[in-house]
Amino acid sequence: MAQLKNAAKTKGYHYLILESGEPLVAAMAVSKGGVSRAVTGESKSERDWMELYHLAEQYFHEHGDLLVPGDYVCYGKRLGRWIGTQRTDYKKRINPRFTQERIELLEAIGMVW
Repeated sequence: MAQLKNAAKTKGYHYLILESGEPLVAAMAVSKGGVSRAVTGESKSERDWMELYHLAEQYFHEHGDLLVPGDYVCYGKRLGRWIGTQRTDYKKRINPRFTQERIELLEAIGMVW
């Protein structure tokens, strides 16, 4: 198992650096409300997707569903628009980044397609 070397802070994210020098695999983001959550992924688009996923997860826990209004904004992120995009990607199945793993993550928090 890789050992953690240190943590670095950049643009509000706390990155975990591995002794082996492996690329970023996890980070902790702290929202304006002080809520910490794990953000995983190697690319910026993956980290952005996971950040919005965690906001959707938070919305689900607060409202009991993911019937997010299209104009809903959370911590400056357009969560309603993002949810709509996920539904479109699910129906069209043309976005190669919209994987089975993402479908399962969204279904685990009550996504209505």
